[in-house]
Amino acid sequence: MSGWNPDLGQIGAWLRGWSHSVKGRLELHFLPGYAPDLNPDEFVWNHLRQNDVTKKPLKTNERLKDRIEKDLAKIKRSPRLVRSFFRAENVVSDVLT
Repeated sequence: MSGWNPDLGQIGAWLRGWSHSVKGRLELHFLPGYAPDLNPDEFVWNHLRQNDVTKKPLKTNERLKDRIEKDLAKIKRSPRLVRSFFRAENVVSDVLT
């Protein structure tokens, strides 16, 4: 839709109404437009930078994309590590307030 610019207040009201209609099975948390300290994805990338991708040089003929996918798969196999990204102090404290 070219030129479509919805009123964010109306969208927020619609989302709140919709979330009530699912009878508590969904809880919405509105975040600021830029909040890397509240975004679990940022913790994943920081983990990769600190522990994997930048710490080991690529092997001969190894592609960066393949390395990143391999390192992400390793994270995926560690439920404890994945949970830690969502339990980071900033993330948890914001959700609880």
